[in-house]
Amino acid sequence: MMNRVNLILSICTFFVLTTSCSKEDGPIPSNINADININNPIPVAEGDAEDQSIIFLITIAEADPNNSISVEYAISGGNQNGTGGTLTFPANTNTLTQTVTVTKTGNNIVEEDVPVTVLLFNPSSNANLKNNNIGTSSFVDDDEAGYTVTPQSLTTIEGGSAKTFTVVLDKAPTSDVVFDIASTDTSEGTVSPDNITFNTGNFDTPITVTITPVNDAINDGDISYPVTVGVNTSLSNALFIGLSSTNVSVTNQNN
Repeated sequence: MMNRVNLILSICTFFVLTTSCSKEDGPIPSNINADININNPIPVAEGDAEDQSIIFLITIAEADPNNSISVEYAISGGNQNGTGGTLTFPANTNTLTQTVTVTKTGNNIVEEDVPVTVLLFNPSSNANLKNNNIGTSSFVDDDEAGYTVTPQSLTTIEGGSAKTFTVVLDKAPTSDVVFDIASTDTSEGTVSPDNITFNTGNFDTPITVTITPVNDAINDGDISYPVTVGVNTSLSNALFIGLSSTNVSVTNQNN
């Protein structure tokens, strides 16, 4: 009888021990299904030289007491364009928010704003992307298109020497900017060249335009007229075509 009791106890003990061990072999099941959210940060001006940052906040609604929560992310835009990674929130953590930082190096180029997105995907089984899984923002270009004409008033004399003025862009373009230049009274003065082109390589180098006075045999007194300088809207970078024309006031004195 005693041997039978001992055998039963041994079997029970073995059953308890093996059952206990099997529970420790894998993760403890969880009833957590935490929401994961990402914010939409305020757009940031890109600046002129230093790196600027946009910080996205990724937040879980609650921590899993037994298992970690993870989610993958992919970045579009900025210096980190095309990269990504995995965010992991440890089990029972008190830190419910993590960050993804996207940077952009500032410049002096007139360009479009740079959109930035962080896409969340593939959450762990104890989490879900119930709400918006894409955070959006942008780096705002703070370089204003413009150009400078110097001087904007000239005097010539019939039969006298030519006079000049210069045109230069204030900021670099990403593609060609073409200016048309025209005398509004070719009987008093002509211009050369009648068009000039700026690009990323020469945008900050002034280009000279020459005004040559016309000599006539008429005692017509001093004649004033404008020479117009304007962006060619068909041939120029789209971000420059809205610029107003500039008039160079020319007075051709009678001889």
